Amino acid sequence: MNMSISKFFADQVYDILSSLDLELNTIKEEPDEYYLFSNDVVSDDSFYRSLVEIVQEDKSANVIICCSKSIQENIPSVLELVNRLNAKTRQGAFIYNFEDGSIISQHSVYLTDDMNTFEHQLLHAIYLRFNLLDYYMPAFLAVSEGKDVVDVLAEMNHYMNDGGTVTN
Repeated sequence: MNMSISKFFADQVYDILSSLDLELNTIKEEPDEYYLFSNDVVSDDSFYRSLVEIVQEDKSANVIICCSKSIQENIPSVLELVNRLNAKTRQGAFIYNFEDGSIISQHSVYLTDDMNTFEHQLLHAIYLRFNLLDYYMPAFLAVSEGKDVVDVLAEMNHYMNDGGTVTN
């Protein structure tokens, strides 16, 4: 019997994530098409859920990190911050979820046959997106409380170039 690509990578993702000593749940499985793994992480005063989604059709593993904090105030300013950060992000993106007010940090990894490369890319995506969301969450909260986007980024040691773009 021939194993599907998604099942093969689902098994690999499960092994990779299990090796990190994360409490891992398989929360959705449609054999040969779609797999979704989840784990929860607490950092300081925030609760994060990480999801790794294997999609056969796209031949990709999507890394999605969500923060449990709901941002419901000053949405236009929060969206400005999302756009400014995404303009300088080379890998992945921040997304504002209009349904529940959460901020999501997302990245996709192409499914490659080279397991060392795939494992490295998957772990890099997880750590990168988690760390970025954890780092910028205070900025999202400050902007939602009414602080100016430019001032918040300046306080975080970002600066604006002449074109008004955030740079590190």
